[in-house]
Amino acid sequence: MEEARARGGMVDDSTGTSPRATASGTTGSVEGLQDVLARIGTALYVVNAETEEYAAFSPMYTTLLGYTLEDVAAHGGRRLFLQHLILSDEVEEKTHGFSRIQDGQAAASIREHRIWCRHKDGSLRYMEDHWIPEYADGRLVRTYGILRDITAQKETEDALVETEGTYRTLFDSVADPIVIFEKQTNRILDCNQAMLPRFGYSLAELRSLTPLDLVAPGETKAAAEKNIDDEDDTSAHEYIFLTKAGQEIPVETHTADVRYRGQDAWITILRDITERREAAERAKRYTAEIEAANEEIKQFAYIVSHDLRAPLVNLRGFSAELRRALDGVLPLARQAVEALPAADQRVAHDSIEEDIPEALGFIDSSVTRMDSFINAVLKLSRIGRRELAYRPLDPRPLVEEILRTLAHQQAAHDATVTVADLPQVTADRTALEQIFGNLLANALLYLVPGRPGRIEVGGARGKTETTFWVRDNGRGIAAEDADKVFAPFRRAGKQDVPGEGMGLSYVHTMVRQHGGRIWFESTPDVGTTFFFTLSHSLGDQGGSHAERP
Repeated sequence: MEEARARGGMVDDSTGTSPRATASGTTGSVEGLQDVLARIGTALYVVNAETEEYAAFSPMYTTLLGYTLEDVAAHGGRRLFLQHLILSDEVEEKTHGFSRIQDGQAAASIREHRIWCRHKDGSLRYMEDHWIPEYADGRLVRTYGILRDITAQKETEDALVETEGTYRTLFDSVADPIVIFEKQTNRILDCNQAMLPRFGYSLAELRSLTPLDLVAPGETKAAAEKNIDDEDDTSAHEYIFLTKAGQEIPVETHTADVRYRGQDAWITILRDITERREAAERAKRYTAEIEAANEEIKQFAYIVSHDLRAPLVNLRGFSAELRRALDGVLPLARQAVEALPAADQRVAHDSIEEDIPEALGFIDSSVTRMDSFINAVLKLSRIGRRELAYRPLDPRPLVEEILRTLAHQQAAHDATVTVADLPQVTADRTALEQIFGNLLANALLYLVPGRPGRIEVGGARGKTETTFWVRDNGRGIAAEDADKVFAPFRRAGKQDVPGEGMGLSYVHTMVRQHGGRIWFESTPDVGTTFFFTLSHSLGDQGGSHAERP
């Protein structure tokens, strides 16, 4: 018997023979049971009911937990060993369990525990423990304990619980209402916390409904009934939902299929788009108001410009009449001057020979300048009225044609213009010609005298727009003049070149009509680069399109 214990084998320490297990109504040797349990990875131990001490461990017990009967003895017996072994409140049950099994019990009972145990190496193992009592003449004589290592199962269960908790936390923390409903019946299975106060239902009430029960009657209801059965349709949809109190809420739905507690289901996020719709309505209203205001401004500019022409024509006409009258009376005036005293001759001579002609010249130049301003205003107002024809085109030939018309200016400034390969775009040819024409003419106008001019034209195609640039080595633009560049009738820097300050205003308007942007980078006395973009979305419009400014 001692030899068997030393080997971790099993013997009956009360009789020296193998005990008979009668709890299941069958008999068989403990050694035979041990062999079977060892093969299925199960450990067996035996406790003497009279001494409440271990009688034996199977080899698998030692394999699973690392302990032998000698280790139990070293701890001072079974009770102290269990206090070391078991890491739960059930140590009391395991230590004093025999007092709870009544002697003379007619039918055998099996007790089951799940406990954390400390392996001999210090690691923790989660064990499933079954007690099987054996009775003789109505008296409990021993119990058999069967241990199974379920650490991996416990970790999996804990991971599932943790995952479920994490999912629930995330699910309930989403600000948008979410519902999960069964595919087959469309019955609502679950929802997050945001759903309940937003729509006024309890979870129990929602579980008796389907999402269709929440959709307001009308066109959106018919659309929802069609879409709910389309398993291939996971796109966003807009519906009108009703709260329990009957309030209408416009929502955008996003749906995906999921497995929910073993069932095929849909999960749908309901995004309240009330503010978005209100913002869209406001934007629509503001756009209409801006369009109306722009139209009024254009009409006003046209009318004012037209009405200003009449007094300018009169001024120009009367100025010419005065000049002709002066030419007629000038010989007589010169004769009359000669008859005046010497002191008065100088005053009269200066008036008729210098002051009056000079004044008439100022009137003529002012009328001409005012006429140019009026023409510029009319031109700017007409840009938004002209119907633009968007067509695919290659900008390079267009730029080269513009440069041929500017050949004289290039020669005058000893300028070299380099044109790179330009990407094809969709644009209005006339507008693009005016954009490049103005930018190239400005680049030539503002080159530094005496320094050979260098101008580069380039472009690059992006994902949503194409960018072009015109770079020069001219006088540049000072930082304090930056806000004047695109403003009408305002010019940056030294006013020593002709013009009304409208060219870049035209360019700005035409670029905007093409869904683009325009800006510049400049360093004084080094040069300037103007950039502008053309939107790719114009290619989807095709044909002609009347653009608003």
